[in-house]
Amino acid sequence: MIEVVTVLVIIGIMAAVAVPRLNARGYHADAAAREVRGVLQVAQRTAVARQFDVIVSFDVAGRSMRIVEDRNTNGAIDADERVRWQVLDAGPSFATPPAALPGFSGNGAVVIPRARTVAGLPSVIFRRNGAASSELAVYVAGAAGDAATLRAIAMDQATGRTRWYRWRDDAWTAVAR
Repeated sequence: MIEVVTVLVIIGIMAAVAVPRLNARGYHADAAAREVRGVLQVAQRTAVARQFDVIVSFDVAGRSMRIVEDRNTNGAIDADERVRWQVLDAGPSFATPPAALPGFSGNGAVVIPRARTVAGLPSVIFRRNGAASSELAVYVAGAAGDAATLRAIAMDQATGRTRWYRWRDDAWTAVAR
């Protein structure tokens, strides 16, 4: 019995040391970055597979993305077109970074150099060939003002390929995934 109690006490001490080091906000920021990246990838695949444009718009204040299947490729939302919203999970939000990703200029949570405004929101349009209307940088954080949880997703215009970055030691580092 004494041995079991001793083992439980040791496990309790180890847990007490490990729990403060657990950064749940970092995990939430990673999940938000994967979510944004997933929306962009699905939009591109949908455009190629169904052979019509797909518009992805960003509502920074509402912490959401609007995905429109633009079947007639007119760059607007029509009544017969499918529109869906993807809201970031509770906690993470779009965030303005202390410095832009290399190759991007502009200060904001969503940077689209050649942005189109669709129904009042900055948007990027995926074409039937998989290319996008502009390159894109999206920044998310696990908590407001927490630079340790800052993440970025960059997208190439020509290929629609996305890359994921973390803010560490006052610089962006690529995440291999």
